[in-house]
Amino acid sequence: MKYNINQKIKLAFWIISAVIIGIFFSSLIFKNIKYEKIINPSENIAIAIESLTSQETTPKYFYFIKDQNKKPKVSASAYLVGDLDTGEIILTKNQEKEFPLASVSKLMTAYVATELMDENNIAQVSKKALSTYGENGNFKIGEKIKISDLIYPLLLESSNDAAEIIAEYFDRDTFIKKMNQAVEKIELSKTFFDDPSGLSEKNKSTVFDMFKLAGYLNQKNPDLFKTTTNRSYSNKKHNWFSNNQFLREEGYLGGKSGYTDPALQTVISLFSVPLSETGTRNIAITLLQSKDRYKDVES
Repeated sequence: MKYNINQKIKLAFWIISAVIIGIFFSSLIFKNIKYEKIINPSENIAIAIESLTSQETTPKYFYFIKDQNKKPKVSASAYLVGDLDTGEIILTKNQEKEFPLASVSKLMTAYVATELMDENNIAQVSKKALSTYGENGNFKIGEKIKISDLIYPLLLESSNDAAEIIAEYFDRDTFIKKMNQAVEKIELSKTFFDDPSGLSEKNKSTVFDMFKLAGYLNQKNPDLFKTTTNRSYSNKKHNWFSNNQFLREEGYLGGKSGYTDPALQTVISLFSVPLSETGTRNIAITLLQSKDRYKDVES
């Protein structure tokens, strides 16, 4: 009886030992084999979809939403909002109707001046130039000043004197002719310039042509718009300060505004508009015959 019990114990011992050894060697074998679980195609697709939908892959548009059914409250007789990079027109009213430009004209004055000038061009301030309406610029008769410096009071302070000094230096009639040649070059079909300052109500354009001008200058001479984002500029004799009411606005890329009684308030303003947490859209806003351009642009 005792013998049988001992035999059973020994047998159990060897069975358990064999099992342990088998498990040990099995683990070694499987450890060195590249094991890949096979999933049927339908299960694989389901997992992929779940993975995609669990992540936020769609941008959150939170600033500018194109809604044709929701018209902004704008006092301007004509306006246009467009994408500078694609040329897409987002919102518009009376885009082909002509109105006086006022001092927005000075963007073309600045463009033509930069095309003609070099760093050595120095103008002398004439009595006739200083007789122009407005005192911005603080020039003196007989004063000599670089054309490149005159761009700053022209665009920052909207100096009519600076516009006339520049035009006189290159011969006024020839300069205005160059402005209208640039109009043809850029294909601004409903734009005309009669003077370099915008005081003349014969300086006319449309918000669509203004948008095209903004896009052209933004590509060909972006430094002009960068100039308009300066709060001030100084040379040895002068300190000029910007009167631009949009400078504090987030994303402002530059622009020019104007006012005369016939034109009312006018503006070209460029903005980098946030579309999502990572993306922006560069837009231009053009207004003619506005009663309050700041509120209109904010709308």
